[in-house]
Amino acid sequence: MISSLFYKVFLVMGVIVSYEDWTEKRIRNHWIGLGLGLFGVGLLYLGWNSFLGYRHVAPWGGSSYYLPWRFYPKVLAHLVLCVTASFTLWRFNIWPAGDAKLYIVFALFAALIDPNIPGFPLLLFMLLLVNVFVPAGIFFAAETVMLATRGLPSPGQVEWVKASKALVERVWVRGKDAWPFRYRYAALTINLLAMFFGMMALGAKFRQFAVGPFGQLLMFLAILVVWSKAMGLLQNRTICWIALTGLSAVLVAGTVFRHWYVWAWLVSAVKMTINFGVFISFARILFDWFIEWDSRRELDPEALKTGSVLSDETWQKLKAVPELSAKLGDRYSDGLAADEVEALKAWFAGQTAGSGYAVYHTIPFAVWIFMGTLLTLYYRGSVLVLLAPYYRRFQGVLKFFLAGWFS
Repeated sequence: MISSLFYKVFLVMGVIVSYEDWTEKRIRNHWIGLGLGLFGVGLLYLGWNSFLGYRHVAPWGGSSYYLPWRFYPKVLAHLVLCVTASFTLWRFNIWPAGDAKLYIVFALFAALIDPNIPGFPLLLFMLLLVNVFVPAGIFFAAETVMLATRGLPSPGQVEWVKASKALVERVWVRGKDAWPFRYRYAALTINLLAMFFGMMALGAKFRQFAVGPFGQLLMFLAILVVWSKAMGLLQNRTICWIALTGLSAVLVAGTVFRHWYVWAWLVSAVKMTINFGVFISFARILFDWFIEWDSRRELDPEALKTGSVLSDETWQKLKAVPELSAKLGDRYSDGLAADEVEALKAWFAGQTAGSGYAVYHTIPFAVWIFMGTLLTLYYRGSVLVLLAPYYRRFQGVLKFFLAGWFS
């Protein structure tokens, strides 16, 4: 009874919140409060059922079905993991606060709707995130590829000699710009190699740590998400020397004393490092630079409102203005607060037009959280398992075309 009721509440709330986020670009706190309140009521109801059930009393004169006491500590563990994950995504500017709070509410609803759902309590939070982000990522990737290739000229229209010279010149300029930072890039490469070597060694020695193609893709995506934060750590020279010394010691010790397959692991780690370099370069070109460029809008001071997201360059320029530096707080993906909007409008009122400031056109994400939770409840598993047959077919088609191309 309670499961069916909460499933209906979840559907209604999901449709309403998704519509409001799509049309108004915001998730109202009263829906979050209502969801948490309903979850509390539902949990109390189930607790009362368990209390009566352990005393062999049919609750409310009806069915004697009740949940064991061990269910409630599991709910607490699930709550802690969901809050930790959502807070981390918020701090890393992946989600605004509204999306993070909605994820917590729907994750808690999932535990009440299906107490026996696979992965509950320790892995359900991750299962929900996978089912939210993977379909959204596939959709946005396909959309981006379509937009990026729409205006491309046909091969016959390209002046290949001139285009090749321009490409060589760009590579040369980029190389000259990067040369002063060569030691940082060397440290980054060595630290990534050591990290991937450790993963290969763990996967070889302990089967539960092995990652397949999907695991590598998810790992690459996870690193990409925190890349701006992790790159500073991975470029640290002290960490680089520690990683290089440790990697060398393991290679020597493993070869001489333990007869491990350390060189095979090293080759695999080198391949993974190269794959990651190609992946992150492709991701930055396609998803970072293009999407950021495509989502830019010229800043209209009169149109600024709570939740508006300034572009990176605009934020840095405005933060450097003495009159605004103290009024602009920490930057999160929630966008501007009400007092920041008022301060910016007052400052822009005394400025001349055409200053080259920009804002981002944000994408409503509540619908993806709703659909990801619905998919988890309906399928009771990971979307990656659903996509695995299509991935294998794609691999087969790709190999067929590559074989024909190089034959």
